[in-house]
Amino acid sequence: MKIDPGAPIEIGLSGVNKRLHKLNDIYPIRFNNGVDFGAGKGAYSIELKDYISKIFAFDINSDYIKSLGEKNRSSTRIYPFISSGMQTSIKSRSVESVFVIEVLEHIENLDKTMIEIYRIAKENALIYVTVPNKYFVLETHLVNILGKKIKGKYFPFLSCFDFIHNKIGTARRFSPKRIKDLFQEHGFSFIGIDYMMPPFDNTKFARKYLIKFSEKFEKSVLKFFSPTITAVFKKN
Repeated sequence: MKIDPGAPIEIGLSGVNKRLHKLNDIYPIRFNNGVDFGAGKGAYSIELKDYISKIFAFDINSDYIKSLGEKNRSSTRIYPFISSGMQTSIKSRSVESVFVIEVLEHIENLDKTMIEIYRIAKENALIYVTVPNKYFVLETHLVNILGKKIKGKYFPFLSCFDFIHNKIGTARRFSPKRIKDLFQEHGFSFIGIDYMMPPFDNTKFARKYLIKFSEKFEKSVLKFFSPTITAVFKKN
C-alpha cells in the first residue's frame, strides 16, 4: 500500500469537538501536559487547551505548523514544532497524555511510531486514538486505480477486503481487534472503545436530513459499523 499523508481537518469544524467528546466519555481528559501527535493545522490542539495545561503539537508538514503558530501567537499553552512521528525531540517518559487523532492510518512506519509514543509517555499515561473503521461500508480515503486517485466512496465494501485494499488503498483502516492488538503488543493496556458517525460538516443536505438518523445509529447495536473507531489506552 502506498500511504498518502492525507489532509488535516480544518479548525472549527464540529467533527473536532465530536471526536474529543467521544474520547472524553471513555476517559476524562484532564492533564498537566499532552501531545497532539501529528497535529496538522492544530484543530485539536486549539480545543485541547481547554482541558490540558500545556500541549506540545507537532507535524511533519512545516506549513501546517506555521499556520498553527500564526493563529495562536497569544496562547501560552500550545507549543508547536516540526517533527516526524517516528523520532521527536520530546523527552522520554515526560508526557501524561498523547492524542493520536486520525493519524495512524497515514503513518509510513507504524511500528517505529508506536515505539516513539511509548518512549515519550510517562508510566500510566493515557493515549487517545481515533482511526478509520474497517467495517464501515464506504472507503473514506482515496484509492489508486490505474495510476489515478479516486474517492473511495465510489467503491462500497472495499475496505472490508484486505487483499484488494492493500493494493489500491492510500490509508490504513483498522478493525477494533487490530487497534487493540497494535497497542497491547507495544506495551499499552486497553481502557475503552466506542464508535462515531460523521458530523457531516461539509454537506448541507446530510446535516439537514441525515444527522438525526446518524445520531440514532451511533447509539444502537449497529454502531460497530460506524466509520470511526475511538479508543483509549494506558501505558503499562
